Parts: sequence; structure tokens; C-alpha cells
Amino acid sequence: MQPAGYQRLPAKTDVRVGFVKKLVEPQSIFAVAISILFALPLILILVTRAEYLVFANESLAYRYFACARIWEGDRRTVWLPQGQLLTVLQHCIWWLLNLLGIHDLRMRLQSFGLATTVLTTLLGIAL
Repeated sequence: MQPAGYQRLPAKTDVRVGFVKKLVEPQSIFAVAISILFALPLILILVTRAEYLVFANESLAYRYFACARIWEGDRRTVWLPQGQLLTVLQHCIWWLLNLLGIHDLRMRLQSFGLATTVLTTLLGIAL
């Protein structure tokens, strides 16, 4: 006999079953499909082993050398009109490239471009 005001708790259910049901809901399938579409440029770059210097030379050089100028101390004439969050991410990438000791310019440009694409893709999927 239960005291007045208390309710009997339902039988314990398996949490994993609820998780699997959540994965096959239409919203989850739609979210996964959109995430894959958002990551398509990154997937194509990785599959084809594309080189950033070939297909994005102007924009890559513009962003890369803007970071380089700021890191070398030229703060007066460097002005990037767009992408403050992207600029912060790219400064972190620049710092990481220096930390890893990558000195070959071609390798630095490729790593800089690939890391930028990976970070922006992950950020886009997370949002």
C-alpha cells in the first residue's frame, strides 16, 4: 500500500531504445543529410586530393598573407573587411602551423587552406 500523494514510478525502460528511435526520426535524418551536403566541398577536396594553391590561389593568398603580416607586426595597413570569426580561426591555424614547425610554403598554404575548410565545415555542422 502506498502513502497518499505518491505515485508509482513506471517500470525502467532501456535508454538505448529511445536513442535509436530518435536517430530514425525525420528531423534527425534531415539534419544528417544537411550536414553531409554542407560537408560536400570538404569531402570532395579530400577525395580528389585537391591542392589549394591551384584552385583557390587568390583568396588563399589574401587570407594567408594577411595573417602573416599581422603576425610579423604590420598592424597599420592590414584590413580585412569580412569574417572576423574566420580571421580569428585562421590566426589560430597560423599559430598552430608555427607550433608544428611547418616551414615549406606550399605545405603551409595547403595546411592553412585545409584546416580552414575543416574548421568552417565543423562550425557550420555544429550550428
